Amino acid sequence: MKTTVTAICVIALIMACIIAILVLTGERKIGTSKENQPTPERITVRNNEIVVEYSDGSRIEEYVPPEGRIEIVLDRKEADAPAHAEVVADVSELSGELGVAESITTPDAPVVRIVRYTPEIKIRTRGLTARPFIGAGYNGKFSPLLGIKFAYLGKLGIGLATTNKEYGFAATYRLQGWLAIVHNLELAVVAGKQYTENSPGVFVGLATTF
Repeated sequence: MKTTVTAICVIALIMACIIAILVLTGERKIGTSKENQPTPERITVRNNEIVVEYSDGSRIEEYVPPEGRIEIVLDRKEADAPAHAEVVADVSELSGELGVAESITTPDAPVVRIVRYTPEIKIRTRGLTARPFIGAGYNGKFSPLLGIKFAYLGKLGIGLATTNKEYGFAATYRLQGWLAIVHNLELAVVAGKQYTENSPGVFVGLATTF
């Protein structure tokens, strides 16, 4: 009895650590321009991927699973400058990008207010979820699959699942990127215990997540 309680406590502690890591490190920033670094010129989101292209020709590509999130926020910064020819020329170039120029008359002298909008991109590629999935595969014979995913790390998913023969922990891997036509298909592996026999059971198949 004592050994069982100890094992349960250890498993609970490990799960708590995994959950904390997923929640605390799941969200991060990409493509944010910093001082003396190129600024993002184009941001493209397609098929759970985000591509950030920079003014110097470089680019960043990141996969964001359906369970994740992409958030783009424009950071607004203002600066006033005397309204002389050089500033007006710089402003005319800026206005064609993520920027706006406003002419303002003050009691002292006319000034130009330069407003810059810098994109700040936040993505979440790991975390907790509760998404059901169904599928089919092989465990000695053809078998249906039903499960729920409770955590994701990029293309990898972790959850619980059952078949007509066994039940246990499930690991899934999204196949997107391997085939152009594949968008919501995952490789699924279930390792657990058989219903009718006191022996391990293993299932391998394909699944789709809702």
